[in-house]
Formats: sequence, C-alpha cells, structure tokens
Amino acid sequence: MILISLQNISIFSCFCRQCLQEDEEKYGEFYWHRIHQLSCVLVCPTHNIPLQNSTLLFQQLNQHHYQVASHHNCISKGSIAPYSPQNQNILLNLAHDVQWLFNHPQISRPLDWYYQQYMNLLMSRNIATASKRVNQMKLFDEFLFYYGQDILSYLDSDINLDDQSNWLFSIVRKHRKSFHPIRHILMMRFLCGSVREFFERTSSEYKPFGNPPWICFNGAVDHYLQAVIEEVELSHCLENKKPLGTFTCSCGMVYSRTVSESDQSEGYKPNRIITYGDKWHKKLQDLVENKNLGLRAVARELKVNTRTINRYVDKLGLNASWQSETNKFAPINDTKEVDDKAQNRQDWLELLKQYPDATKTELRNLSPALYARLYRGDRIWLNNNSPSLQKPPVSVNKRVDWGKRDQEVKMQVEKAVQEILQKDKPERITLRKVGVMTRLKALLEHKLDKLPLTKTYLQETIESVEMFQD
Repeated sequence: MILISLQNISIFSCFCRQCLQEDEEKYGEFYWHRIHQLSCVLVCPTHNIPLQNSTLLFQQLNQHHYQVASHHNCISKGSIAPYSPQNQNILLNLAHDVQWLFNHPQISRPLDWYYQQYMNLLMSRNIATASKRVNQMKLFDEFLFYYGQDILSYLDSDINLDDQSNWLFSIVRKHRKSFHPIRHILMMRFLCGSVREFFERTSSEYKPFGNPPWICFNGAVDHYLQAVIEEVELSHCLENKKPLGTFTCSCGMVYSRTVSESDQSEGYKPNRIITYGDKWHKKLQDLVENKNLGLRAVARELKVNTRTINRYVDKLGLNASWQSETNKFAPINDTKEVDDKAQNRQDWLELLKQYPDATKTELRNLSPALYARLYRGDRIWLNNNSPSLQKPPVSVNKRVDWGKRDQEVKMQVEKAVQEILQKDKPERITLRKVGVMTRLKALLEHKLDKLPLTKTYLQETIESVEMFQD
C-alpha cells in the first residue's frame, strides 16, 4: 500500500495559518491537520498557500506525549519566501494526489504491479522498448523538464545522470526494494498526469498494435484480408528499436511488422512473411502441378508477386509448366547467399580493424544494418569474432565526505551531552537520547562505524544503568 510510509520526516509539525483561523472560528480551537504533517506536502491543498513550521518537534523525546495546536506553538515567523507560480502549482497538484490517496485507503498493489505499469507507460511514450529496455537519457531529460530541479530538491528527490543507481533509474527496474511514496507519486504524475488517472486506467497492458483481431494476408484461404488473428508476440526491431509484432494465424500464416503511422488505418502491410503455412503450400502445389496454371495466374490466385511463386516452387521442388526442361530439376543456386555471407564477414572484420578499441555495442551502433544481417544469419561467427564483454569499472561513492561529516556530528553530539549534564534532574546519557536530541538517531545507529571520532566519544560518554546509578 502506497500510504504505508507517508509519515513526516521533517523536523517540526506544520500548519496552514488560514486553516487554523477557520478552525478557531468553526470549532473554537486549533487542531493538527494530518495532511499538513507529510513530508511531501509543502502547500495547503485547500488554500494553496505554503505551510509553516510550528515550534514543536514532530517527534518528541517522549513518543507518548501529545501537545495540542495552540496560539503558543503555531506562531507565524514573519513572511516566508514564496514559491514561483509554476512550482506552487506543481506542489498543489502533488498535495491533491496525496489527499486522493488518503480518501482511497483501500488501494493496495504488490511492488511488481507498479513496475509493470511504469514499463507499459514508458513503452507507450517510446522511452522504453518492447523488450523493456529503458532509454535512461530520454527518461532523465523528460522527467527533469517536467518537474524542474527546484521541485525535486524541495522533495529530497534530486537525480543525477552520472549516478546509475539514482532513484529515478532504479524505480523503473524490477523492484527489489521499496521507494519513498513521494517518488512513486512523482513518477505516476509524470506518466499519467495524476495519481488518480494512474490507478483508474482501464487498460494496463502495452498494446502498440491495438486490440485483436488483426488482418491475415494468406491468399489461399477464405479469410484473406480479414481481421481474424488473435495471437501476437512482442519484441523489438534491432535496426530501428521500434516494437516488432509477430502475428500467427490459425491457418498457419506467420508474419511480422513494426509500428508505423499506417497502424491507424486498414492499409498496413507486413514487413516480413515468416511462413505462409501448409494450406498455402498445398494450394500452390495444386495450382502448379494439377491445374498447370501459368506463373502470373498462380500469382493472382495466391495474391503474391511472381518472384514469391518462383522462390517457393524451387523451395518445394515443384514441377512448374513455365520452367524449361533444362532447369526444371536444377538445384537451387546458393552462390549469391554464400557470397553475401562472405562479404558481411569481411565488412565486419574491416570494422574491427578500423576501430580496434571499440566495444561490441559501439561497433553495432556504427553499422546497425551489418550487425543485424550477421546476427540473424551468422550469429555464431559474429559472437566468435567480436570484442569480449568489458566489465564496467567499479564506481566509488564520493557523495559523502565522511571525515568532514564525522567532525560535524561529533560537535552536535558533544553539545547534546552537555545539555543532558546541565539539566536540574539527572538523566542517563544513552545513544537513543543523544540521537533524538540531535535528530541523527538513524545515522548513529546504522553508520556509526563510518564516524570513528564520534564513535570513540560516545563509547567514553554513554552511561550504563550501573554507571548512572553510581
């Protein structure tokens, strides 16, 4: 459920001054609005004004202690810096998204469901291929253009193109970990316009060729040019990266085609006929050997050109009346096919010689058509004569200067310890109490080994029960 971790991670409880004024007039007192306490809500969804911090910490030292909203703690600290009109409008829309989620608590989906929805929508926008390969550069550019750097910074969701493990790239991979809900909300609004539209979409499956049925092009059957095909297998074209559909008809015909503008009409044609099927082959044999029709007459009957008829007559070894006695039983000439394969190999070796330091992917981008021909017809040779896979260098995380961080944290910890010691009523110095006072509890519990100065100081300062009682 996406609302599970929508808790506030800010320091202070927040309020809207106009909401408090209306609450006092209507109820005679203030109260904390739940939606104002969320880290991803920066403006009031009711009045469209920036929220303000109260004087109360959101997480008190005593987790069971509750303080009501009042004139004493809900103090407007002067005018606050306004957001730009464009940013304020985006923040208002995000607040409405969160409000919609609050009003629909029954929404619950597994992590894989979100991944599938994201991929379907990315494919429909040509940001991902049919094989679910995401164009990270395009995703980064469009996402950053949609929100702007300021909005992402306000919501602690900055993205860095050089960091392949940043949250934007990770959220469109198979979900092996959870992400903060605001980042899901940002992705949903980017892809669908709003969270509501994302969850209320009627179709979640990516359908680049629309809904079945599709047209059959088998001229040997009664349903020629009729939409009867129900089965399609999706992949992507190696040359243009567009979705590639392989359509299989019950009559045995199989053809493939890519997405094009003609998909909006009835006039599209297959890119490649994989097989016409047994019914087409049997009718060809009957027309050629039993009815002895001429070449053009057979082509008209089967709705194909004469070259296709000649090719299949040779392939099936049929006795055609238009073939002379001298070449009727001649074997198929494979010389051209052999020459083409040799030329492809030579061109690939020349490319390797010209770019000796290039990777296989770089060579493929230099000559995509040549790579496609070798991949389809000579794959084993291609793999044996291509550069080996290069492992990417191990990246070093330089985002945090732990030495500097250690010194800063130690100063905050020392200040908190001094405050505890100066209290009138003695209190035991514990790691939890120091963490809460410095608001660094998670850092001290999980990253203390990276802070050697702070760790040494705490080991010398923290009191056990026996030490405190002495």
